[in-house]
Amino acid sequence: MLLISSLPFLKIFCQSHDEMWQRYQFNQQQHAERTMLNAQLLDNSRHIETINYNNDASTNGYSQEMVNLFSQAEEKFGKGNYEGAIEDFSNIIRKNFASLYYTFEAYFQRAFTKEIIKDYKGAIEDYSMAIRMYSGCSNAYNNRGLIKGKLHDTKGEIADYNKAIEIDPKNNYPYRNRAVVKYIDGDYQEAIADYTKAIKIYNKIPGDYFGRGLAKQQIKDYEGAIADYSQAIKIGPSALAYNQRGMVRYYKNDFKGAIIDYTKAIKFTPKDEVVYYNRANVKDEVIYYNRAKTREEILDYSEAFADYNKAIEINPKYADAYIERGILKNKLGQKDSGCLDLRKAEELGSSYVTDAIKKYCQ
Repeated sequence: MLLISSLPFLKIFCQSHDEMWQRYQFNQQQHAERTMLNAQLLDNSRHIETINYNNDASTNGYSQEMVNLFSQAEEKFGKGNYEGAIEDFSNIIRKNFASLYYTFEAYFQRAFTKEIIKDYKGAIEDYSMAIRMYSGCSNAYNNRGLIKGKLHDTKGEIADYNKAIEIDPKNNYPYRNRAVVKYIDGDYQEAIADYTKAIKIYNKIPGDYFGRGLAKQQIKDYEGAIADYSQAIKIGPSALAYNQRGMVRYYKNDFKGAIIDYTKAIKFTPKDEVVYYNRANVKDEVIYYNRAKTREEILDYSEAFADYNKAIEINPKYADAYIERGILKNKLGQKDSGCLDLRKAEELGSSYVTDAIKKYCQ
């Protein structure tokens, strides 16, 4: 019988990376590992005065009632009944089952579920309680760090990632998450270093190559960026990666290659996207806009107009598309129509259109 819920985010708790995650299957070895962890938790619990547990280390560590509650919580979670799942995890904690392991698991799962409903304070409290019970859980620190980031506690976020890495240097998650923070802070070399460490641990996550490509792009290592975007595409093609590679090819004056990439990006639909490109997406109108600008560079004005038109059709409030279409029209002698586009961009609140209006429409 499967004695632990199989919620996807908890198939391995504390010191996992993606390859282990994918290979996870419950078996007798994992049950033995749980028994050992329960003994460690029992030892750690002597330092936790706020909770009274049954410290009988000889117990198997679970009961049918506990198994039923976990199963029930999993079902509720799967149906999107997060409040109900939280209630079940809370019951497990309140009932003080003999197994500290499963109490630890309940805190961990409840923390993740609270994060989903944006109860970030509650999630941090639960991860902190799990850490107090067992301070050797790399992923508890990692997950708490992610939530601190959502609350703009960058210092605390980094501290948790550092601790997660200290506990388990082979856990790729905190390297990846720390890389994101470094990138946002403009520390691109450090971001590249962390993405590289994550990739060395497990090299099948397209988002890691994509993130490293972004950082390389920022330092104008365009060849390196293209190589990383290409590897991301090889592992898991997405509009985001094709669009970004197209941009770098545009910067390198490889306009033909850029147009090919933008065209491939346009063919993608949301269902084609790979989930590892979380925290980011690219809108269709942006891809059309990028392809239009590239087509201008090769003097393919007819197709450039078609792409600007499509970008505006998708998003009638896309001011940048009106600006570029308006400038192109003016360059081709279509002043009245071009100035209408520029005035439309001004009406939409663009702060970049003023110089173009002065140059072409006065």
